[in-house]
Amino acid sequence: MKRTLRVMLDTNCIDALAADPETAAELQNRRDLRLYLSQIQLQELQAIPDPARAAALLQLAQLLCVQIRANPDDTPNSPEKHQHDTHIIAAARSCDLIVSQDFGLLEAASRAGLQVQEWQAFLKRKVWPGSQK
Repeated sequence: MKRTLRVMLDTNCIDALAADPETAAELQNRRDLRLYLSQIQLQELQAIPDPARAAALLQLAQLLCVQIRANPDDTPNSPEKHQHDTHIIAAARSCDLIVSQDFGLLEAASRAGLQVQEWQAFLKRKVWPGSQK
């Protein structure tokens, strides 16, 4: 039996999924991919100024993803600008892959020794391999 791939999605991937219901439905039905978000990422979604959009994205995130917490020992101090990325990277340490459209986050995660993939590459290689989608 094939091992389930544990994937930490960045919040920008939730935005992309909201615009692509076919992929969201596919991910909901996939048993070979288990999706995760950290508490910080859920807080980012809650902080979206448009309450209707925030609610819709949170609902989608909670439908597709399991919440994961960072080990406090894995979250070193970082500049204010990068605190959320540091927390996301720490939480992703128990995952196999971190997926984002944020190249800064992907670069930092890669430097931290994590496997990373840009969103479109994830779609082509993991979600829709061999497809024209």
